[in-house]
Amino acid sequence: MLVLDGILPESWEIATESSAESPFLLYFCVRGGTEFSYGGLEEPIVMQPMKTIMAAYPAAQRQRLSFNGGVNTTFVWLKLERHLYINHIGCLPDAVKAEVVNIFSGNTAIKTFLNSEYGLKGAALVQQVMDDKKDGLIHCTFAESKAIELFSLQLRRWEAEIVKTPTKSAMLRPDDLEKIIMARNLLVADLKNAPTIEVLSRKSGVNRQKLKQGFKKMFGITINGYVRNERLRLARQLFAAGNPIVKDVAASVGYENPSYFARRYKEKYGLYPNEYLRSVSAIGEEE
Repeated sequence: MLVLDGILPESWEIATESSAESPFLLYFCVRGGTEFSYGGLEEPIVMQPMKTIMAAYPAAQRQRLSFNGGVNTTFVWLKLERHLYINHIGCLPDAVKAEVVNIFSGNTAIKTFLNSEYGLKGAALVQQVMDDKKDGLIHCTFAESKAIELFSLQLRRWEAEIVKTPTKSAMLRPDDLEKIIMARNLLVADLKNAPTIEVLSRKSGVNRQKLKQGFKKMFGITINGYVRNERLRLARQLFAAGNPIVKDVAASVGYENPSYFARRYKEKYGLYPNEYLRSVSAIGEEE
């Protein structure tokens, strides 16, 4: 999986070509845009935010992605060697619709989807990969798991399109995604004095109800729940870094009442802060 995130200093083109069976390719545009083309296509397909292309072509079909310089872009390119993947998972794709099976067979198969509610789920997976602070083995394993989850999400949606499974109408426009990410960034920038939902709505430029619903769809948790989890995670980091004064840690992450903070901490981690500190101290003494 390749994730391109940022502003390119100049225009880029990525091309793939194979003399053997071409890989399965999934392209997912979170923000910015790109153009996708392949041999025999008269006009390139313009990919806007929240648009997905899944493609698997016969050998020697050259495929191109073009990116404009100076545009803030987040784009995912997921490449999967079909026969290796089938051998790896140890099953055949015959339990899904024939049109979906085609992406594993070497036949031409291309489908594009325009569904912003569905896109939010994929965008959330991409955001989780970019937010992960680990490196090396841990990050690679995490990224691989999210790539497989993204692939599964696309397959489910493709099959739903084929059988015309009813879906809810899109709640969010593609340009709302960046506003929701902006709101999340405003929260993390100052957890101690996290802005209210009303302030977030005003600063991010998305109405209160849409912000609340869109945030939960993208991050899988309410805004208040997200702030609580991030504050407790930061508190745990401070304890692990050697800060043993509970009331100071509580205040530094935005809890004025140490008792309330302690209850929330136990709900999250199973131990009161003092119990956690004693357990860490005991481990240190044993070492």
